Amino acid sequence: MKHEFGNHERPLLDDLKAAYGEDDNTRIVMSRLITKAAAIPADTTTSGWADTLVSTTIADLIQTLTPLAIYPKLAALGDDFTFGRAGSVTLPARNTASMVSGGFIAQGAAIPVKQGAFAPVTFTPKKMGVITVVTREILTHSTPSIENILRTVLLEDTAVAIDSVLLDATAASAIRPAGLKAGVGKVTASATASIVGFIADIKALATALLTNAKGNLRAPAWLMNLTDVLAASLLTTTAVGETPFREEMSRGSLLGIPILTSSTVAADTMYLIDAADFVSATGDTPQFSISNQAVIHMEDTNPAAISTSPGVFASPVRSLFQTDCIAIKMLLDINFGMRRTGVVQWTDTLAWN
Repeated sequence: MKHEFGNHERPLLDDLKAAYGEDDNTRIVMSRLITKAAAIPADTTTSGWADTLVSTTIADLIQTLTPLAIYPKLAALGDDFTFGRAGSVTLPARNTASMVSGGFIAQGAAIPVKQGAFAPVTFTPKKMGVITVVTREILTHSTPSIENILRTVLLEDTAVAIDSVLLDATAASAIRPAGLKAGVGKVTASATASIVGFIADIKALATALLTNAKGNLRAPAWLMNLTDVLAASLLTTTAVGETPFREEMSRGSLLGIPILTSSTVAADTMYLIDAADFVSATGDTPQFSISNQAVIHMEDTNPAAISTSPGVFASPVRSLFQTDCIAIKMLLDINFGMRRTGVVQWTDTLAWN
């Protein structure tokens, strides 16, 4: 099981180890990070899977086909931590109901003593993982290398999966982080199908955020779908037909507040959040492993242990050794959430778009 690498011939797994590294922390740039049906390995014959890579050269379209993700943009505006070898990251979160504010006092009068209220917010690692299987032949003969493509796709598709969790309304569990909408009631959208309705919506979101944040905003940001941004930028005034928001929104902001756009944000939905309160904690890097010896349950929806009791086996399973296949596994420790409550506001069913 050998192939050409440069001017030398060496085992294929040695090349994979060289590409991914032999430790548990292969250095991969995580600039953008969904996973139903029984899975089959990529081979040189199955139509629509990897056959188009054999003896052909394709343009690098992966970057253009992958939607821009919200998660890394929020992480850049908020607090970003790595777990390292720690089992958790604990941060102080302030309860704004208790104000430590100065006040005017008379000469010689006693100065008031106030106590702030803080509570710990703890983030423990949540694990994301995926395995993909390819045949030795497709690894050897694909042009460009399917191994390099899959490594990139694993990261990019995981970015979409992270956003789907980030933007939902599901509460945190032992398995996953909470979505931004978890426990957050939505702001009622305007029913006016014009620029007047748009202005009413942004005013309602801004009022709700300022009220709940006690006026203390550090890095507010809009989260919007690309189509809604376009629709808003083209809204015209009734009187003269001008597009007052077009120029600013083309520069990526609205009322001076940056817009984080992605197709992963549901259409007809707008968020206004204080991104400074977004906390992201990850492992040092995604961890890649490769094997040609394992037995794998080839299932992408409800994978199970190969055998849970005598005579009970998962199906379908594949022996990588017997079928001359190689598995590539990616694991990522990650958790995220908001340090303060009330600093996520959202609305949907927008009438103006």
